[in-house]
Amino acid sequence: RQNGGAALMDQIHQQRFNSKHLGWIDGGVRFHIYMLNEPRFGADGVLDLSGIRLRDNPIYHAFFEALNATTASMPSTEVYAALEKGVVDATAWTSIGIQDLKWDKFVKYRIDPAFYSTDIGIIVNLDSWNDLSAEAQEIIQNTVIEWEQKSYDTRQQDVIRERQELIDKGIKIVAMEGEAAAKYEKMSADAAWARLHQRLEKMGGMENYDTLRALYYPE
Repeated sequence: RQNGGAALMDQIHQQRFNSKHLGWIDGGVRFHIYMLNEPRFGADGVLDLSGIRLRDNPIYHAFFEALNATTASMPSTEVYAALEKGVVDATAWTSIGIQDLKWDKFVKYRIDPAFYSTDIGIIVNLDSWNDLSAEAQEIIQNTVIEWEQKSYDTRQQDVIRERQELIDKGIKIVAMEGEAAAKYEKMSADAAWARLHQRLEKMGGMENYDTLRALYYPE
């Protein structure tokens, strides 16, 4: 928000979707790969998913392909049965929540570092927003901004708590470090930005690509 990223996101939403983008809540919750079996790593120390059947979705498909995984797209409601029956060997999910889904009954390893982040945005129809008084707009916007920070802080506590709970249940945290971790994270980011680039080329909006990347992923 301080570097102008939130303002640009709002501008894009107003221009393309006739909506007011008020903020991004519950931020800072990132994704991990959870595995049934002990992970393997390449000579460069990066996770190698060759021969691994990994539950997939379009958000991280390109990244998983780069890790040599065999992917299977399915809704989250089917993952429990897929893990139970061995249809998939691994799945990605956020740092919190796999206990609620009961996937911790099956997975034995969590891969670090994390990648990507949840993106829960609050948006309002722009016409409806413009019908509000300036005072009402200010109250709503300030409330969302306040909740951005409060929810971020709360979710970080949840991340720490759940990590320890998983360890206590015997799930091993397997972490890449140094150059391997940096390469892994860059692979995930490059895959996501390449996907956005392709979509903007097809649907319009390329004029914002470089600025978005500079603001949301400064290198």
